[in-house]
Amino acid sequence: MSVNAQEMICKAYGYKDILRFDELRESIDIKGVKKMVKAFPKLSKANENKIKIIDDNKDKKCIYCGKVHNKGYTSLVNANHLIKSMISNTYNECYSLSSRDNFICEYCGFASVSYGSEGKNEYGKKSPFGLKMINSLITHDYKKVDKYFNSDEKNELYEIITNPPKTPFIILINSRGTVLENLVFNAKPTLSKDWIVVNYGLNNLEVNPNEVIECLEEANVFALLFKIEPTSDHIFNRQDEVSARLPYKYLINEDFMNKIYQFISKYNRDCRLVAKMIQKVYLKNNKPKKINNGTAIKQKKTNTKDSLFDF
Repeated sequence: MSVNAQEMICKAYGYKDILRFDELRESIDIKGVKKMVKAFPKLSKANENKIKIIDDNKDKKCIYCGKVHNKGYTSLVNANHLIKSMISNTYNECYSLSSRDNFICEYCGFASVSYGSEGKNEYGKKSPFGLKMINSLITHDYKKVDKYFNSDEKNELYEIITNPPKTPFIILINSRGTVLENLVFNAKPTLSKDWIVVNYGLNNLEVNPNEVIECLEEANVFALLFKIEPTSDHIFNRQDEVSARLPYKYLINEDFMNKIYQFISKYNRDCRLVAKMIQKVYLKNNKPKKINNGTAIKQKKTNTKDSLFDF
């Protein structure tokens, strides 16, 4: 199954057709933001005359996403000129692309020059560069559903993991002010409910939802056995190995160290990170009663509301 994640995202954010350079200028040359134009050499007419819009690309891969697409932009000079003309320096890897093909596809071009459609920024004020705080679910029918992904009891990622929507879909989660252009080029779609991709900033966290829940269940058991808060970083961390910053009392506890090594070996970093994101919601709905032969006995879930994703 072939799905163009960049197309799905851009169309969800208002993309209609490949943008001409006069349209690009009009999209950001509005009152109050003209000073920002200086940061975008692509807006100059000199550069416009050297950038060509093509619709018959056969083999060039997009500088951003690496896909071969028929429509896009190429420079009459070279790839380096294309990059300097069209890609703003807010793109994390702006200066590492010059060795690639002299081509930017229509979707990555849209993201790189307009950050999506005009909207409100995280402070609720009008921004010509669209929404910089990206927390969205892109549905199979190219629609954007804004979501709440902070790691507290309202996190809507838990519902996606436990009750996935119709595939394909794309989860976009902002990381440290990530803007749309940095998410678009790197995003991957979820093609199966058995293997969900959580696009967290520039990370594509690929997880089996059942493993994520098992990880949370075992973390609860672990916490009860050693009298640790289940949300503690002593259980969850973003490293591939056991953290060296564990308190001394745990480092000298052979039983603890054996079990934490087993836990981290069994559940990889992607699984643990996604589990950590939804842990507070999980704990709210699945509170362990006690330990019985090393297993936490959970209360039955009483929340029977309809799915958030009945599209």
